[in-house]
Amino acid sequence: MPKSKPKSKSKSVSRTKAKSTKPAKRAVAMPVAAPVAALQYIPWHTIPLEDLNPLLQRQFVVGQEIMLARVLLKKGCIVP
Repeated sequence: MPKSKPKSKSKSVSRTKAKSTKPAKRAVAMPVAAPVAALQYIPWHTIPLEDLNPLLQRQFVVGQEIMLARVLLKKGCIVP
């Protein structure tokens, strides 16, 4: 009588999945309608300069859904 192969203790699992033609559904939270803010003109000369070092300065304007920065570099300034 021929010897049979020893059965492995772990069960083999098929790793292939059937491909679906439908995209997966995702739960998406709809944003709550925020009040519309009026646009405002802000000249740069009214924003205070922040000295980061003697050759580097910056200014920030922050709004409800936006932030704008202006970086001023003097000659010889190196930014890592």
